[in-house]
Amino acid sequence: MGEEAWKRFLAGDEKSFADFYHAYYQELFAYARKIGFDEEKQTQLANPV
Repeated sequence: MGEEAWKRFLAGDEKSFADFYHAYYQELFAYARKIGFDEEKQTQLANPV
C-alpha cells in the first residue's frame, strides 16, 4: 500500500480498510497464530470485510 492509501486507511476510509485487509490478511492470520490464537478464534476474528 502506498502512502496515500495508508493516509486514507488511518482516516477511516472503508475502502482503504478493505484493501488493507485483503492485502495483509495472510500475514495477520499468521501473526495471530504465532501469538497464540487458535484457528477457530482467528476465523471468528477475521470475517471478511
